[in-house]
Amino acid sequence: MPKFFKFLKRFARDKRGSSALEFAVLSPFLAAGMIFAGDYGMLTYDKMRIDSATRTGLQYVLAGGRTAANVQTVIESALGGGITLTSVSVTERCECAGAVNINVTCTAPCNGTDPTMI
Repeated sequence: MPKFFKFLKRFARDKRGSSALEFAVLSPFLAAGMIFAGDYGMLTYDKMRIDSATRTGLQYVLAGGRTAANVQTVIESALGGGITLTSVSVTERCECAGAVNINVTCTAPCNGTDPTMI
């Protein structure tokens, strides 16, 4: 047994290979962090593309486009591929100035003279 204890004592003092052991222990965490960072970056990029396509669809509606099919086509072309939309819901909602959250018909003016805000 004394030889075994001497071996353990000598082994504990030996510093060769400690860097390789530390790298072997930490490398799975480093790899997982890199994968997470890349995945988060792709998620952020896709969100930015969807936001931009939504703004493009809104600009189309504000310019006079009213049909849901046309709006969906505009949004899908703005996305440019890689992301598939399952549905686009287009609803017409109008309000009069000063009457927030009160829906009015979009064909009639507000208070007889004020134009309807869309």
